[in-house]
Amino acid sequence: MLPLPKLLLMILWTVYLMPLAFYLVNIGQQYQLGRPKLLSGHADLARLFGALSGLVLIGGPRLLSQLHQKWILLELSEGPTHSWYLGRPFWVFLFSLYALIVLAVSGWLWRKRSGVSIVFPADRELILEATRNAEISDPLEIVEDKAAGCVEIHWAKTNSNLQALGEKKLAPLLDQIQLNPGWFWMFPVGLGLGLLGFLATINMGSAFWVFRGQ
Repeated sequence: MLPLPKLLLMILWTVYLMPLAFYLVNIGQQYQLGRPKLLSGHADLARLFGALSGLVLIGGPRLLSQLHQKWILLELSEGPTHSWYLGRPFWVFLFSLYALIVLAVSGWLWRKRSGVSIVFPADRELILEATRNAEISDPLEIVEDKAAGCVEIHWAKTNSNLQALGEKKLAPLLDQIQLNPGWFWMFPVGLGLGLLGFLATINMGSAFWVFRGQ
């Protein structure tokens, strides 16, 4: 019978796709509606962090642990040597370094998203017209990201209160804009990933009870 901690780790390894699946389904639904949605840069980034949480929190450490297993196999084939087995302190250092890198990248992205609003799906000309109708006096720059199918609004004044006020004026005007639906592939891909993660979890759960009964 496999140890309980190892079985739980195997089940967690199958669940890491679920947050990304929910994110793609939600984005796909929004694109199919064909109406622009306005989010602050931090809110949009928080959703992306949530989507990648399974990959970052579970996938990354699991991939690092695979290095350990490979080194063990190498030891078994050539005999244990100090050059290949670096001991527990090395793995503590490696996982700590990974955590610090994740925190550093997250902090950098959080800072970069300050003073930015995201509109998706969107058309640059329609967003320009909406900002004029909203009579926003603060200077801003509107940049279209065709690769992501969205428009970024860069507020010249990064005061969060002014940005929130501008977003409040824009939201009802954007709600009246109708766009051609796009990015149709996100919805089925999200459902497919969710189904894959669900089936894998059920499979591993069944295996858990089989091993437990032996």
